Amino acid sequence: MIERLLALLLFILIIPLLVIVFTLIYIEDGYPFIFRQFRVGQFGRVFIFYKIRTMRKETPELSTGEVEEIGNWVLKSGFYLRKFSIDESLNLVNIIKGDMSFIGPRPLIVSEEYMHEQRKKLGIINQKPGITGWAQINGRDVISDDRKLKLEKYYLDNNSLKLKAVILLKTVFYVFWTVRQKLSKPKNKL
Repeated sequence: MIERLLALLLFILIIPLLVIVFTLIYIEDGYPFIFRQFRVGQFGRVFIFYKIRTMRKETPELSTGEVEEIGNWVLKSGFYLRKFSIDESLNLVNIIKGDMSFIGPRPLIVSEEYMHEQRKKLGIINQKPGITGWAQINGRDVISDDRKLKLEKYYLDNNSLKLKAVILLKTVFYVFWTVRQKLSKPKNKL
């Protein structure tokens, strides 16, 4: 219950940011601003997953790793939304609804059959999915599915307040480090 209340408070605080982001998306590629997709959560239950839309409307519905030449599909504003993980802010709605947690394995799209099978075998499917997790701070989308499974299994077997604190701090550090890097890059002068 505390997690849901915290998510509600955070959601209220980011409403002004969402208005700006939705305006940018509308100018670039029109409506809708919100990306909805069926994802698989705890115990294999399917739920509607919410994110800020960062890709063109006609993008094929595949996982990020399966989309060929993904850069051609990402909106200009979407590039920054993804880089700073702002697109994930609507996951707060999923926490408020009880579908997700702040920390846990990322929810998979329905078509990722291999990952579903392996998560079931390893017991990972029994956890509530999260906005961030052990696999996200140890490679995110650049690691193999098997590596993600090992990291998710590690989190399952070692779940503690200390590990959650490490994940949360590393996530915050990663986001702030990314923002700092982007803001400190020298601009090209003409």
